[in-house]
Amino acid sequence: MSDRKKRILQIVVDEYINSAVPVSSKAITEKHLTDVSSATVRNELASLEELGYLTQFHTSGGRVPSPQAYRFCPSPAPSGASVMIRPKKQRLLALFLYFKV
Repeated sequence: MSDRKKRILQIVVDEYINSAVPVSSKAITEKHLTDVSSATVRNELASLEELGYLTQFHTSGGRVPSPQAYRFCPSPAPSGASVMIRPKKQRLLALFLYFKV
């Protein structure tokens, strides 16, 4: 995996953990990768989705990290303790927030 893909994946994981909202290519380019075009980020996101690291609930929606993404780039816990996110709960939370059930 290229360094740019790794960086984008880490950004998506961090943004999703902080906001619990699907992450768009526009949000990535405006906040983090100002030197890269939105189209380039969309291509990288599509590639990461094909690899199984991201999920997209709607064609024009942002991406959500898969359990595989959390294992690949774990974010450090604030207290230094490890964080365990259960895949089923993560998917249910993502669906709940996306569809506002």
